[in-house]
Amino acid sequence: MQRRNWPAFLAAGGSVLSLLLAVWPGSMFDRGVERGVLNQGWWWAAHVLAGAFGIFAVLAANRYTMMSRALLAVGAVLLLSLLFTEAFAPRLLVTVILPAVLLGIGAVLITPAETHTRL
Repeated sequence: MQRRNWPAFLAAGGSVLSLLLAVWPGSMFDRGVERGVLNQGWWWAAHVLAGAFGIFAVLAANRYTMMSRALLAVGAVLLLSLLFTEAFAPRLLVTVILPAVLLGIGAVLITPAETHTRL
């Protein structure tokens, strides 16, 4: 049975979710919710940087585990910094916390993937 690297999967999922929220925020900024986001530029930049750091960290985890953990932690902190700079509606709060938690779990638990050699 092949062992899966679940922390890397969670970190990649959080990264992709963060990038998707940066590219297509959906209706987060529609119908009066934009009043809760004071700085949409920082919102976009934090999501893009967190997603890019997360994807790079997952790709580099096999060789540079400590750097990967640091990048995932920085991505999570970037997202959590939005909580202190904005006045949020509950819907916006979930779009910050979920990717940050996924990146944080990855930062703590990510390990190099197992390599299988054929004998």
